[in-house]
Amino acid sequence: MNLFKYAIAVALLGATGAAAQDAGTFYLGTEFGHETFDDGGTALFGDLDGVVSGVFAGYRYDLGTSAYVAGEVNYTRGGAVDKEYGTGVTIANDSYGVSGVAGYNLTSDVSVYGRLGYQVVELKKDGGPDLDDSGIRYGVGVDFPVPYDFNMRVELSRTDVDNFDSSGSDVEVDRVSAALYMSF
Repeated sequence: MNLFKYAIAVALLGATGAAAQDAGTFYLGTEFGHETFDDGGTALFGDLDGVVSGVFAGYRYDLGTSAYVAGEVNYTRGGAVDKEYGTGVTIANDSYGVSGVAGYNLTSDVSVYGRLGYQVVELKKDGGPDLDDSGIRYGVGVDFPVPYDFNMRVELSRTDVDNFDSSGSDVEVDRVSAALYMSF
């Protein structure tokens, strides 16, 4: 958990430094998507998939007209179902983290970006133990404007967690999501 606190401090310091040079933009949004958990066939909890929703906030600093960087925090909640064994066991999952985002503007309206950050994953299984651990989150996405001063982004990301909850299982959490946000 200390690494998470340090990562937040670094993201905030970076945003503060950028704000001192030139006013950037704060943004706040919500995302919806689909997530899959792969435990590498170890039967730690079976392969899971389900719907997630969440919120995020960040600070974006434009580097001229063609590129930008941002610091971002996020929280998502979802419910996953054991699809491998067909048990129908529902597992609630919470996930939160901090990321750095770097983007390139393809046009004045459309940009592509990459993400790299630290993510905590918590699983709560009905009748089973609660599991949690953290890992590296990385991904790519496309960002574009929509009506009424909102922006939308579509993203594919993965969180890699080695030795999940000291179980010996390496876990991959894949997410495809669409997000709607507003800048302030």
